[in-house]
Amino acid sequence: MPFYSSRGAASLSAFGRGGGAGWDYLVDYAVVAGGGGGGKGRGGGAGGGAGGFRTSFPGGTMLQLAPGNTYPVSIGGGGGSFSGEGGSSVFNPAGTEGVDKITATYGGGGETAAEQTASPGGSGGGGVQRSFGNGNIGGYSPPEGNPGANGSPTANFGGGGGGANNAGSGTNGGQAGTTNITGSPVQKAGGGGGAPGGSGGGAGAGNGNGGTAPGNSGSGGGGGNNGFAAGGAGGSGIAYIRAPADGAGLLSASPGSNTVSVLPTGETVVQFNTSGSLTVS
Repeated sequence: MPFYSSRGAASLSAFGRGGGAGWDYLVDYAVVAGGGGGGKGRGGGAGGGAGGFRTSFPGGTMLQLAPGNTYPVSIGGGGGSFSGEGGSSVFNPAGTEGVDKITATYGGGGETAAEQTASPGGSGGGGVQRSFGNGNIGGYSPPEGNPGANGSPTANFGGGGGGANNAGSGTNGGQAGTTNITGSPVQKAGGGGGAPGGSGGGAGAGNGNGGTAPGNSGSGGGGGNNGFAAGGAGGSGIAYIRAPADGAGLLSASPGSNTVSVLPTGETVVQFNTSGSLTVS
């Protein structure tokens, strides 16, 4: 797919570098929200749901960005350790220049028994005494995530949080999603495991012993273990923008904690670890 296209064209054709005024740049994206925090419980708390996981790569609808413009990018934080919801990640939240706003919805918090119900989200948190949280609350196709799992108040265990790839199952978190947008497989947005003993769904998702998910993973925190121990915090989100080879050198990012790299095949990948902005030359 070329970097340039005629703005508003019904189909995309190769026009090459140097389109000039009235032309748009075509880019792929992957946007991941912050994961939800795990809950606590007398026997075991439920796992937090993964942040929403949305990507156009490969084969999805690319974004058309206008030259000479700057587009804000907001990266959601991870949810707190007592059933906290994550933060949504958004590319172009103001809809600058009519370009689509791409939102990945926050991860739902896992249930804290008798205090806090599981939250829905991009992926939903797991349940204990009540129901799990639903996923894909943005209503996107393909879906941005999945529901959590139910635990058991009688057997004293918390359900796993939903992941980008599938729902939580028993105490185990749903599996993370994978994108090759960086040129190699990258896993993000795994569901947190419920306690006691549930496994996180990859991408650093917390296990069911109060495990905390790492930053920029978009994964859920694990449920707290016996005796109302605190659950683990969710991981913050991340976003990527990828331009084909003829767009080399035309994308930049701020602040400096966000990176621009060129793949061996010539494509440019911009990685947003923190909120900032993308500038198109």
